[in-house]
Amino acid sequence: MAIKSMLLLLVLVVICAELPRSYSFKFTKWPNNPLVVYYYKNKTNVELRWEWNLEGGIFFFLKIERYRKDNPLGTETQIAKYYSSGTTNVEETKYGLSVQNRAIGSVVFTIKEITNQGINEGKENGEKSRVDVMEANKEYIYSIEVDEQTSGKAFTNSVALKMLKTPVITTYPNNQTVTGGDVTFECVADGKPKPTITWDKIGSSQALSQGSPLTLKNFEASNIGVYRCTAKSNGIAETANATGFVQFSTCGPGCDKEELAIEFTDLTYNNEYDNPSFKKYKELKNKIETECLTAYALKGKTIHKCEVVRYRKGSVVAVLELGYPTNTLDPKEPLLQAINDGNFAGYKVITKFVSPTSPPTEKPSPTAPTTPTASSNTPPASGARTNESGLSKGAIIALVVVFSIIFIVIIVVLIVCMLKKKKPSDTRNKPYKEDGRTYDKSSTTVPLKSQPFDPMYDDPNENRKEVVYADLTFQDRYPNGGGPPPQYTPSNYAEVKPNQPDDSQVEWDKSVKDEMWI
Repeated sequence: MAIKSMLLLLVLVVICAELPRSYSFKFTKWPNNPLVVYYYKNKTNVELRWEWNLEGGIFFFLKIERYRKDNPLGTETQIAKYYSSGTTNVEETKYGLSVQNRAIGSVVFTIKEITNQGINEGKENGEKSRVDVMEANKEYIYSIEVDEQTSGKAFTNSVALKMLKTPVITTYPNNQTVTGGDVTFECVADGKPKPTITWDKIGSSQALSQGSPLTLKNFEASNIGVYRCTAKSNGIAETANATGFVQFSTCGPGCDKEELAIEFTDLTYNNEYDNPSFKKYKELKNKIETECLTAYALKGKTIHKCEVVRYRKGSVVAVLELGYPTNTLDPKEPLLQAINDGNFAGYKVITKFVSPTSPPTEKPSPTAPTTPTASSNTPPASGARTNESGLSKGAIIALVVVFSIIFIVIIVVLIVCMLKKKKPSDTRNKPYKEDGRTYDKSSTTVPLKSQPFDPMYDDPNENRKEVVYADLTFQDRYPNGGGPPPQYTPSNYAEVKPNQPDDSQVEWDKSVKDEMWI
């Protein structure tokens, strides 16, 4: 009996000793379930973290698998595996795996790009399809399995991935200017879950149909305004909105119209505002007309049209044609209030209407300090064109620099030419020569001018006395102390008879008298 009791006690001790080791492993932390991932916020480097307690047990290996909930066997794919030896098997271009292999250990599994996870391999009749976590009504499960060697058991934990995509408008309602008939607005949105579309008219409590498109039958003046579509997905607080307006293209009977203009001080005019088919022209036009019609709708005032018909140069000036029912009281008041705070259609504006035809208000020079005026609390934007020709600030500066360089070059050339030109010498006090003699003009006793010096007859080295005519007497009427020149006789002027040539010279004409030589 005693022996049986001892054997029974020994068996109980062994069983009690083995029980803690058999059930020693347990997960102590795991990812949120479901794991919510927003496509536009955190779709990269998505982490799944598990922690465990392995007291008394021996870790063998772990693996992570992925499958789609609607077809587990056809989509189940092993995407990571880790052995207690430290060996890792994972496709590193798509995933990351980090394991802390100890009694109180952990594993962090990282999905590098949630929308790039390869294909679904499948174990039985595998789909071999691409993993598309954005597919509607499809949910993927991520499962971890840890094999504990002592007990030979596998411990698992699974997490569902809930992929959300906030609504995004992909097809916007068109702004329309019509003469009548039916008007249709389209509005399409993308998201997960699939968004629903609702419509409302700004400034009105009128109930409109849901879904897209929205059709207005037999368009009339009461339908003029701005229509808004709203896209909303279940489980997502964020919504997406888009607007489209409709207005009359003409101002018919019972409608008055006028032109007015709004100046945008932080926009710079260029050729894209000349052509209605250009992007900038259309974008600004749509913003202005939407905000204009919204302003009238919120004030409860009927308007037939608020259409941008053109732009003016300078800071961009939008010229609008306003159409409203005849006898409307203060028809411009809603639009004037809309620009009163200096902001309109997303830009800075002057807080009063400007002329539709005259040039835009002048802007200070880019180098001069901006002085606020009563008509505008907003200084012109840096780099805005302020000249009527549309030249940019950079172009103006370049022209100034070029002309300055040309001016400086011209000045330098003129100075060089003036320096090279020989300056006439001052001859007032320099010596001069007269009658073969040199005189100093600085002398105080300058003789009176005598007979000019003739180089053909006067010897410059002759030591002649200079005649001072002031000292001459009646007897000294002949210069140089001489008497009158000798008188000439007619014979003095006769041609001298040449010597008769001899026979060796030219033949003599014997017929000619000896007295004359011809």
